[in-house]
Amino acid sequence: MAKHELTVKVVFDDGLIMLFGNSYRNWDDQLNEYCGMWNKIPVTISASTFPWIGFGGLKWCQWSELQTELDKEGKGRKASDCRWMPLPSRHHKAWDQVCTEAANRRARALVRQSALKPSMSGATQ
Repeated sequence: MAKHELTVKVVFDDGLIMLFGNSYRNWDDQLNEYCGMWNKIPVTISASTFPWIGFGGLKWCQWSELQTELDKEGKGRKASDCRWMPLPSRHHKAWDQVCTEAANRRARALVRQSALKPSMSGATQ
């Protein structure tokens, strides 16, 4: 499998479905960046050998926008040709790392938020 021939479909805890692929950076780097930017927690993943969209430096796209992005690419590919399967085992470590880092970021953000909330225990009536 060539470097660019991996696309992953990730479902997040809020139900959003996004696609990531190997381009100038690997899918797990792109996913990790996305999770950090948007405070997302990935829940499930599936993979396809459908080559990632190879134009314009696209890092990720919404599942609903796949055909639009393929049309922009101009190679005549169809989203319906993309077949999904479980993530190959050689990628499990990267997936585990992304999930762990995303959960840790979310936990740190919650701790920061709770530290910023004023305490009601010292309030006078």
